Amino acid sequence: VSLRHYQNLGPWLRPGWSASINAQKVSDDNYFRDLSTRIANTAQTNLPREATLSYTSFVGDVTARMLAFQTLQDLSNNAQPVVAPYRLAPQLSFNARPNRWNGFEVNAVGEYTDFQHPTLVNGRRLLFYPSVAYPLYRPWGFITPKVGIHSTRYDLTKNETGFESGSRTLPIVSVDSGLSYERPMTLWGESVTQTLEPRLFFLYVPFRDQRKLPLFSTAETDFSFSQIFNENLFVGGDRISDAKQM
Repeated sequence: VSLRHYQNLGPWLRPGWSASINAQKVSDDNYFRDLSTRIANTAQTNLPREATLSYTSFVGDVTARMLAFQTLQDLSNNAQPVVAPYRLAPQLSFNARPNRWNGFEVNAVGEYTDFQHPTLVNGRRLLFYPSVAYPLYRPWGFITPKVGIHSTRYDLTKNETGFESGSRTLPIVSVDSGLSYERPMTLWGESVTQTLEPRLFFLYVPFRDQRKLPLFSTAETDFSFSQIFNENLFVGGDRISDAKQM
């Protein structure tokens, strides 16, 4: 069974409100292995059951979300058991729209999540990351200095794994810059424009010992072109990578 639905709630509430549902369920653990010949389908282990309520305005986006999973186990003898993901019950998030003020760009993201699991550490995480940037754009290039404060607070309830409640606050300083060189040239008798765009990204994040903080929803990003210009090597909020690099 699969249900996906998006609803614009503007006519009933006010413009900007919306809701969505994404729910999937199968009858047994071997459903996809029995009935599908596509590897992408047979490898599915976690089927989401998600309900979302969102509000979008000129200030930013606010979202309330409930998320749980049906976890499918491989019942063969050599298979390792699959650890079920955390339930988000609920997750409240806020993403402010960048606001310009005298050339400065002010932004902020926030999140409150209650993580629930039958066997792992349980707890609540509060995350807040305000930042200020000063982007300068010219026809020949750009430079964007940015300063932010990333703050996270944990309140653990069910805890038998050595993790501790606590907080982590880190300054994040970066300067992103680039140049744009263009020249007309001829290639195989055709007029073309050759472009060279060097880019330099400086990032500084001090080290913090985070081993006592839990890992609710964090993973390391894959190496890619866009990843090397990111502020953090991790996604999910539980870990902040230290950096002093160009």
